[in-house]
Amino acid sequence: MFRFGHGRELRSLDHSWTDTTKHVLKVFRDALESMTEDQFIWEPYSDELIESLPDYCRIGRDIWRVRAPIFCWDVVEVHLPDRVMRQFGLKQMIPTPFLFDSTHFHHDRRGRPNTNWELKHAQWLPFWNQRLQYICEAPINREPLRYDDPYLIWFRRITRLVIGNPTLCPQQQQGYVPNSTAYETIVRYIHSMVDKAKSLGDQPSMEDFYMFCAMVRNEG
Repeated sequence: MFRFGHGRELRSLDHSWTDTTKHVLKVFRDALESMTEDQFIWEPYSDELIESLPDYCRIGRDIWRVRAPIFCWDVVEVHLPDRVMRQFGLKQMIPTPFLFDSTHFHHDRRGRPNTNWELKHAQWLPFWNQRLQYICEAPINREPLRYDDPYLIWFRRITRLVIGNPTLCPQQQQGYVPNSTAYETIVRYIHSMVDKAKSLGDQPSMEDFYMFCAMVRNEG
């Protein structure tokens, strides 16, 4: 039972944990996907905030931007701050893959009770021991990324742009209908038209120009 002001009460409804979570999850996903760049806090840890933290929170500040392996027994993961450089107020570049091979994560501690993990991970330890040599650097970010920024072109190609399901038609959905489905459809059309317009160059032929106009008219 949930109690509200003015003596009102709301009795809990007969919903399972799974049903309730699914319903709320759809709304939160839509809210996240509908955010514009100016609504997102790209640099949550300002210098003023960091300086206000206790000393023990700032002890490792010199390695916050270190790109190096970190260890926990058999597990070796990589700290990859080069993927979130805007968090540090720096320009986001296209990150490069780490040196792990395709089988790196295909093992665990089962059947290896006496393994010397320091010896097993010897090839990665020098990266950590020399970690200050692997601090990620980049220019200070002074303005929003342009649509044609190399990082955004790469990002749109390799990532999933929405966390919902943009393939479902709104009229086929029941209950809460997210706006992001329509937004994603519009954005994809705009991206395709911009890319096509750029490919035409400054002096397209009349045939290419008319074909482009037809594409804009049909997809609009």
